[in-house]
Amino acid sequence: MSTIKKRHYKVKWKFIIEEPMSTNFRKYHNEFFPKWYAFMRRVVQVKLTPNQIRDIPNIRNSIPSNIKTESIYNMVSKKNENLARELIDCAPIFDFSPFDLKVYILAVFGISSSECKKNFATD
Repeated sequence: MSTIKKRHYKVKWKFIIEEPMSTNFRKYHNEFFPKWYAFMRRVVQVKLTPNQIRDIPNIRNSIPSNIKTESIYNMVSKKNENLARELIDCAPIFDFSPFDLKVYILAVFGISSSECKKNFATD
């Protein structure tokens, strides 16, 4: 009798953040990117559950594409206040980041699609 081995898959995410249309990008970069790197190190350390992974497309469909930090702060601070504070420290970078990265970050916070629908029902 043969046994079936459980498979483990590794997922790699690669996102490109376009620099804002600012003449003073170096100052912007020096001020916010170190905080962003520290925040992202914490984000990628979180292992998503299979349910969270399955919910990512639903979260993506539940939030507006131009989502900003201030519109999700109340939701994420209820889940993980320390990580939410780190997100606020690098909010300008989050606001310029790709939509799919924002969705992934919401999934890392443990936000479900039903919470997104409820929070953005009026948008």
